[in-house]
Amino acid sequence: MDQMMAPYDEMLQSLIGNHADYSKVDYLEKHSEEYGKNDANYTHRLKVLLAMYNREDRYAPHYEPIEISYNLL
Repeated sequence: MDQMMAPYDEMLQSLIGNHADYSKVDYLEKHSEEYGKNDANYTHRLKVLLAMYNREDRYAPHYEPIEISYNLL
């Protein structure tokens, strides 16, 4: 389980701190013939949420800005 979650944890860690890079989780519109307009970063956000959910400190204050940004989407 730890090995499976490692990439998700890395993505979560990249969102914490003063120099957070949200480019991999921001809404990124893409278009496909099959689905039309959709979000290219949807799965990245899901990975971050799963990483947060599986952490024992998921209610820690340093996650609050990340959760707020997801609520705005």
